[in-house]
Formats: sequence, structure tokens, C-alpha cells
Amino acid sequence: MNKSLIGIIFTILVITLTALSGPVHAINVNLTTPDIDVSTESTKTFVIEVEVNDGEFLPIHDTDLIFNANNQDTVCNIDENNDIDCDFLSVVSREISGLNSNFDYGYGYGYGYLTNLLGWQDFGYGYGYGYGSRGIITGNNGGTITYTLEVNTAKLPSNFINTQVNVQARVYGGSQDDVAYFVGNSDFEVTQSQAGADEATVLATKEALTEKLILNGNKDLDNVIGNLYLPTNLTGLNAAISWSSSNTNVIATSGNVTRAGSNSTVILTATIQKGAYSKSKEFTVVVKQTVAAAVLVGDGEVAVGVETEVVIDNSNKNSLKQITVPTTVADDEEVVVNLVSLVDNDKKLTLGVNALTLSRNSNTGVSYSVEIPSGTTIQGEANWNGLITVPTVKANSEVTVIGGSADLVVEVGSTGVKLTFDKAVKLTLPNRAGKSAGYVGSDDVFNTIPACTASEIADPNTLPVEGNCYTTSGNDMIIWTKHFTKFVSYAPTSSSSGPSSGSNTNQGLSTTTEEGEEVEGEFIAEVLAEEVPSVPIQAVEQPSQPSGLGGITGAVVGGDRSNVPWIIGIGALVFVIIAGVWQLGSMRKNNKGMYF
Repeated sequence: MNKSLIGIIFTILVITLTALSGPVHAINVNLTTPDIDVSTESTKTFVIEVEVNDGEFLPIHDTDLIFNANNQDTVCNIDENNDIDCDFLSVVSREISGLNSNFDYGYGYGYGYLTNLLGWQDFGYGYGYGYGSRGIITGNNGGTITYTLEVNTAKLPSNFINTQVNVQARVYGGSQDDVAYFVGNSDFEVTQSQAGADEATVLATKEALTEKLILNGNKDLDNVIGNLYLPTNLTGLNAAISWSSSNTNVIATSGNVTRAGSNSTVILTATIQKGAYSKSKEFTVVVKQTVAAAVLVGDGEVAVGVETEVVIDNSNKNSLKQITVPTTVADDEEVVVNLVSLVDNDKKLTLGVNALTLSRNSNTGVSYSVEIPSGTTIQGEANWNGLITVPTVKANSEVTVIGGSADLVVEVGSTGVKLTFDKAVKLTLPNRAGKSAGYVGSDDVFNTIPACTASEIADPNTLPVEGNCYTTSGNDMIIWTKHFTKFVSYAPTSSSSGPSSGSNTNQGLSTTTEEGEEVEGEFIAEVLAEEVPSVPIQAVEQPSQPSGLGGITGAVVGGDRSNVPWIIGIGALVFVIIAGVWQLGSMRKNNKGMYF
């Protein structure tokens, strides 16, 4: 019995010491977090490197990044799909080096009952390994898992600004029921060296964030029938824009619109932030109720009536040939062709066997028309919502012509959205023969259009991508184009009289007159089409250390080892006391009454 008791004591002591002195360096977590100046840096790269030593095991479930600034915690979680739930962070890449990600090897310790002697049981211990489905191991020198993160500095929480931020990475691994984590820490400074300029940037962004910018081809905020464009920043203005919606079932924060059987009013709020400064701007939007597909009359014609939305879908597209706006509709009233259901995921649609003519009969007795050849592919930008506007007469004052004055402005396409064609489209501007031609792109910059060459007149499809040229037919100006936009006929000034045959610059930054003089155009901030939904960041309490030990490394994982020394001391003391009691209990009296 005494020997069994000693076996029990030694077994318990060995298991305890093994658990307490587990592989401290089995998994190392290293962070690289450089300092940030929100005034001069729009992005910053952070790196999390997980070092897995040879023979160790770490099936990663997720990783928490715990930022502490001014005694306030902000927790960002990176899940198994590398998605992160903080809008100021994104995962650029996750790279694995020197590890085999196809198999799952796990190690663990256990104990069992071996014998039963006088009510006491001996303990045994050992370890084994098994295959699974998600783990990582190497048979050579270990390896690394490296996360590269990008910080959007304009979206950093305001409590980060002008302070030192501590970030702790907690890499969680193991099985679903038995989880442990490994920790790495780092610090970085966040400064705002140009606070005054940053505040001015926020105000300028608020001013530039206009109704026209977000409409995305819709007529106005009271007549929304297609997706809106809700930018997350503006080119040249390094401020972050996040959006909220009073009814996300109708307008999502991405700008996607869902129509119903009745009109819906939604308030969109843009929050503009740079560093510690932020401003808000509201837009009240009326989403119109759904409209039935247009009814064709005669030989494939749609005659626009009271309703200025023409819905084209699979029920009528194959027979459609012409959409006509009558004189009862004002020249400047926008009539929108809704092709939403026909646009594919690449923002592209192709016409069928019929050519499509969009015409507007003016009450002045003339007709403005656009003829799109059969089989033409229409390609929109990433934010195109499938809307096309029939030719609409705009005020001459909307365009600043370089080297002349506007005589007629006709817009066709989708306001603020570039639409391109693989075949040349014919635009007829009546009674404008002898004038010069130009266009204003989606960047609001004026460009001249050159006169057509003989070969382009013979075959307009030879125009380059997004190209234009103009010619005359009787009293009318004919513009051949491979894109839709705002087109202009104008009378040149005396210094550049006669039709322009200068360069057709699609860059929108300058144009060249006949005399070869380069004239700079007006620069307007171009909007990026990136949509990043915003997720609120909440301060949460720091989670406690999980108790799980199994399936995480080549030996039993110790948790917080700061208490190891005194635990070992107590264990040793208990061992000495038990051993002493056993020794006293084993003594026998000799014939002199002494114990030995």
C-alpha cells in the first residue's frame, strides 16, 4: 500500500509539472504595427505572424485583435474566411509558409486507472496522436501563417487619435469544444499632424457630396427607381464616408434599392470622418413603386405617356424597336428606360436582332434621336444600375465650352455614369449643321469632338474604343459615338473659328485647338466606385482565458504561467508532508521501545 501511495504521488506530481511547464514557445504570435499619421497617410499595413514550431499543431478558428486606447477596448474579429468586422481594417492576404494544410495532427495527454489495491487506484499517463481535417503540421522546421492587414486611417475611431494604442492579437485554435489561444502584443502611435487641414477636408467632402453625385442616373431624389451610388470616399479628398439608412429593406447602405407596391420614403445619412473630425449629411429619398413592363404598339414601338419610366424586360425586349417621347412631354423632362432585369453581373447587356431608336419629338417641330444598332453590347461601370435616359435637352449654362459658347446641350445615357458600346451609335442634332461638336464626360470636363474622316463616315464602327466624330446630313449634325454622355453643339470663338479637328482627348484634362494651343479644362473630383459597408465598432470587455487544453499543441498547453513558481512550491511542500507521514507510519518499535 505504501508503494502504491508513492506511485500515486509521483504520478500526480509529474502530470502537474508537465501541464504547468508546457511548450511556452510552441506557437509564437508576432505583430508589426507601425505608427500612423492620419493627416498624411491614407492607409497603413499591419502584419500578424503566427510561428508554428516543428511538430506543433494549430488549427486556427479565428483571431481577435483587441485595441486599447484611452482605457477603451475595441475588438476586431478575423474569422475563418478572413473576413473582419471592423470597418477601419481589411484582410489583404493570408499566407502559409512551410506548413502542410491538408492534414490534421493532434496530440494530447490523458490518464487512466490501472489497478485497484485496498481501495486505492494507480494512475497512468501517456499521449497519442490522430488525424483530422483542418490542422497544420510540418515534419521539418516548422512554419508560419502570416496575415497582412490594411488600415483605413480615415476611419480610425476618434479615441485612437493623438494617443498610444496597444493591440493584442489572440489566435484561437483547437477543437470546437476545446479551445485555447496564443497571444502577441504591440503598440503604435496615432497622430494628426495637420488637424486644421483635416477639418477642412471633412467640410470640403461634405460640400462635394451632392444629390447629383449619389443619384446614379435617377431623375431626382423624389423619383428613385434604380440603385443609388453611395461612395465611401471622394478622389482627392482623403476623408472616409460611411452610410446609414432609415429603412435598409428599401435602400441598403450599399445603395441597392428594393421597390415595392407603394412609394417609400427613406432618410440616408452620410457620416464623413477624418481623424478626430466628423460631419453628417442627410438625404431624403422617395423610392417609387414598381411599374409594369411597357406595352408595345404598332411595329415594336413604345409611346411614352404620363408615366416617364419605360420598363423593358424579357417579356418585350425581343419585339422592341423604338421608344418615342411625344411633344406632350417637355424637352427637359427626363424619360428613363429601365433595363435593370436585363443587365448581367458584369454590368453588361446585348441588344437582340432589332436596332433600337430612342427619339424625342420637340414642341419646336424637330426630333432628337439616338439609333443603337442591333446586337450592340452596352457596357456600364461598376455602379451602373441599368437605367438609360432618352435624349434630354439641357440648359446651355450647364456646360462651359472651351473655345466657344454652347448652342445646344443634349444628354443621353445615365447621368454621372459612363456607358460604352462595341458598335458606333448615331446621335442626330437637328438644324446644327456647320457647328462644332463636343461632349462633357462623367467627370464634368469638356472635350472637343473631331470631324469624321472619310473612312469613319464610310464605316463608323472603325472609331476607337469610346471614340467620337461628327459630320453633317443636310441641316443636321450627326455625332457618331461609342459612349453615352452629355453632347454639345457650339459656335467657336473667333480665335478658333470653324469646326474643330483637334485631338479627341478622353482624359478630360485638356483639349487642343486647331492652332495647336493646349487649353486646360476644369478639374472636378472623380468619385471612386468602392462600396464598404460600415459596421459599428463596439467596446467590449476583454475575454477571460479559455480553459481548453486538448488538440492544440504537441504537449499539454499551459495557460497563464505567472503563478507557476508558487504552485510548484506548494506541490513540493505537499509532497514532502505526505512522504513524511508515510515514513512515520512505516516505523516499527524495537525491543527497547524505540522506533526504526
